[in-house]
Amino acid sequence: MQDQIKKSIHPALKKYNYNLFLGTSEDYIIRVDDTEEKGLRYAQWSKSFTMSDEPDMMLYNGEWEQMGSGGGWQITFQAKNGAYIVSHVALCETEDGCGYFLSNENGETHVERELDETKLLK
Repeated sequence: MQDQIKKSIHPALKKYNYNLFLGTSEDYIIRVDDTEEKGLRYAQWSKSFTMSDEPDMMLYNGEWEQMGSGGGWQITFQAKNGAYIVSHVALCETEDGCGYFLSNENGETHVERELDETKLLK
């Protein structure tokens, strides 16, 4: 199956060790992979495109952080316009607070989108 996925994605994304997260928001398709050369890689497409198209954005050298002991985590990618954070909140007080999220923090604003998990391999 991994070979089939590698054949169908854009050539810029074919070199990776394994996929960490694949999900969608209302507006985006998000993919996070572990790569040998540049660490964790973030790729993003507008929802009107597919992973066989060139990504709208790619960021490298993401930092993985385990959040507590309940299975939560976050991966932070630095960009010129701020940080992009893909996170999994496993323990929360309300159901709305749990799940997968994409945050963009640029110093002035904080935008958060809920993500639907497509698959999580690690």
